[in-house]
Amino acid sequence: MDAFPQGRQKVHHSYIWLGSLRSAFALFIALLITVGTSFGMAALSVLGILSADEGDYEEFMAWIILMPLIALVALVIVGIIVAYQVLSYRHLSYELTDSEFSFYKGILNKQRVHVPYQRVQSVDQKASLLQRIFGVCTVSISTAGGASNKAIVIPYVTKEQAERLRGELYRRKMAKLEPSFSAQTETLQTGEAASLSEGWSAHQSAASSVSSRSGSPSAGVASAGQGNILDKPAELWDEFSGIFGGSEVAGGAVSYEYGLSNKELLFTALSNNTTFPVIVISLLLGIMEMASNLVMIMPGAEDAVFQGLSTTAAAMADEGTVFAVIGSILGGIFAFAVFLWAISSLGTALSYGGFHARRREDRIEVEHGLLQHQFQGIAVDRVQSVTIRQSFIRRLIGYCEISLGKVDANLSDNSDSENKGVSQGVVIH
Repeated sequence: MDAFPQGRQKVHHSYIWLGSLRSAFALFIALLITVGTSFGMAALSVLGILSADEGDYEEFMAWIILMPLIALVALVIVGIIVAYQVLSYRHLSYELTDSEFSFYKGILNKQRVHVPYQRVQSVDQKASLLQRIFGVCTVSISTAGGASNKAIVIPYVTKEQAERLRGELYRRKMAKLEPSFSAQTETLQTGEAASLSEGWSAHQSAASSVSSRSGSPSAGVASAGQGNILDKPAELWDEFSGIFGGSEVAGGAVSYEYGLSNKELLFTALSNNTTFPVIVISLLLGIMEMASNLVMIMPGAEDAVFQGLSTTAAAMADEGTVFAVIGSILGGIFAFAVFLWAISSLGTALSYGGFHARRREDRIEVEHGLLQHQFQGIAVDRVQSVTIRQSFIRRLIGYCEISLGKVDANLSDNSDSENKGVSQGVVIH
């Protein structure tokens, strides 16, 4: 791999227009909800679809007059957003010096972050669907400082830049830590060293037997698992590095790699963490809707609600329709819950499409995501714990989730929900 460029490095220029496009789209959605709803109701009233009076016609004409002004204000706001992105881009850079990684940003409030290489804990990448199309991603560098520490987020870096940066950070980190590792190795007793050697040989032997059963993707790389139906689309998607992605960068030798089988991917999708709450909420909403429908058919005032309910139910029972109505309502609720489950399961399957976990030199890497791609890497010596989680549904089917715990850093540019996702650790199976 070529030497890493010296001096300050800029992020990709897509930071300006992709960032502006994202903000402009959010502004458009806000205007569509606030202005579009009122204008649409007024237009429907004037067209006669809804009941209208003279006031609705005047409101519609007022909106017609205000539309050009609203469009002009929106364009001015978009222009301000673009100008801000340009200025922010000019003040956004990073640099690798002999002893530390430095990150610079800020227009008025300047911020400089300096991290010694030996404090780097993990280097992760995340790319939305739009970012993947253009071959850029967001790089997050976590340091060994705990949850009170803020991760360094470098937005809109090309795929080639991100891979080179990740490899260079780990290489310089190991160069800084090599003397201490050598000292620790020399203090091992002969028996302990032999035990470790035997354990590693047993691991390699087991990996080789697994490789002989399942096939190896490349020479010298042990592999487990047959893969799943989404692996091939993910490989084709990865081959298209993006418009600005650049060439592929060798990240180091891989000694072990595995993926998810079709069965594991299916169970992962069906037992995702959002499924059960969504179903419960949908059932509650359905029951509330059914109750409101029953209230609407109740005659009488509020003080005669129960009497009206019993009278109406008796009348419907005489006609033989009460069970049909209740059955159709419950059937609709069940169908809606199944639909939400299917959508949620499909989203989870796509998010874990192309799942690969591997051991690359001194670190563990996990990547997945068919549409939105996520890459997480952590040095082996930074693994804090191994966590096994079992939701209620996964306990029923005998499966679990295994993740590697680490001393996480907060993502200052992200929401609390995303920070919670980071604190989950690196999911390896």
